[in-house]
Amino acid sequence: MIARVISAVWGQFKGDEARKFAYLSIASFLLVGAQWPLHILRDSIFINTVGSLSQPTAKIMALFICLPVTLLYTFIVGIFPKEKALYCIAALLSVLSAGFAWTLYLWTHGQIANQALLGWAFYAFSDTFSVLTVAPFWAFVNDISYPGEAKRGYGMIVFFAQLGGLTFTALNSVLSRYSAASYSSQMPFIVMTSVALLLAFTIPIWKTMHVVRSQNLTGYKVLDEENEPESKNVGFFSGIRAIVSNPYVLGIFVLTSFQEVLSTIISYRVFRVIEITYSNPYMRHLFLFDYALMIQVIATGFALFGTSFFQQRFGIRACMIGYPILLAVCVSITSFSTAIYFVAAAAAAAKALNFSLNKPVREVLYIPTSRDVKYKSKAWIEIFGSRMSKFGSSMLNKKIGEIPMLAGSVAIALAVVWTFIAEKVGTTYHRTVSDRVRIG
Repeated sequence: MIARVISAVWGQFKGDEARKFAYLSIASFLLVGAQWPLHILRDSIFINTVGSLSQPTAKIMALFICLPVTLLYTFIVGIFPKEKALYCIAALLSVLSAGFAWTLYLWTHGQIANQALLGWAFYAFSDTFSVLTVAPFWAFVNDISYPGEAKRGYGMIVFFAQLGGLTFTALNSVLSRYSAASYSSQMPFIVMTSVALLLAFTIPIWKTMHVVRSQNLTGYKVLDEENEPESKNVGFFSGIRAIVSNPYVLGIFVLTSFQEVLSTIISYRVFRVIEITYSNPYMRHLFLFDYALMIQVIATGFALFGTSFFQQRFGIRACMIGYPILLAVCVSITSFSTAIYFVAAAAAAAKALNFSLNKPVREVLYIPTSRDVKYKSKAWIEIFGSRMSKFGSSMLNKKIGEIPMLAGSVAIALAVVWTFIAEKVGTTYHRTVSDRVRIG
């Protein structure tokens, strides 16, 4: 019965594929379940201790923080093979998360006077948590997958990832609603729940590497495998060299950057509308959870019925072109409306489609690339490059963020350029996989 449902939704798995993607799906469920409540808590604490007008500055700050984070990440993946890098990162973030849980406990008991400093620090930490977990996990998945199975399995992984976000966002939303007077006391518990989920995340990763047959963990193979040069560890900046020297990898960088720019413009609009609409910190906190639940419901539904279907039915290139068109529609709505639920619904749809349509397609693009591109270039693109894009869009928000129509017009223009670049990158991907060669 379960096998029939899986085949109907995601396609017919072959050999040990079903077991591999089942373990990876459980891992994604735990990982996103750990990440999303922290993401919401970050926004809630920041709005209530610093203010939404400072959000662009926080995005700018993230650029300078992510440089040492990127160097740390590339160092870890340079010395640890595949899954061991994930174990190391999980252990490091668990210790930092536990430290912030204790700090929040002191704050909720009135033992920390400088609330603004806590808001800035937790924003930086949560941002670091997100980039140090999602990017290496998908690099690991891309390294042990090939294009054909990715069209089936990635939809399954994305569905369980969004289900994890939905489950634990809903759980923490219920806890926050338990008492308006004590909602802040739930914050340390939310962080410690993320610690537990992050540690549990390493178990299905271990099972993947030790239970799944080795032939299902080899990943993408080129036609002339015997004569292919081995990937060597050539230092921190090998990832940057691959981006600059290869048009395909540079194209992925541009597509990722455009996504971050438009996402930052939309997020700032939602931030401002929430702060203007609600003066009560508790109501802002609750609405952020409602907003996150809206994103997760849309993303989970689309991941179940749309991610694998669209990839298999229309192909990678069509999905890449379709997303910026849909995003332009959502940006238009957020730019020309002031009704909070209308703005939130459009922004939620944009974010949900990014998680369930755009991101899994973008991850597929890394499959026919070298290990340096998968781990090192991807790190620079996902961590440093995306933060650099947020830096630029945050500067834009500082200048024209209070003029939604102007900001929306800029975003729509970027979406048009994005569509053109997506078509070029998608064409290169299909040609590369067809010729069974490797990029980078």
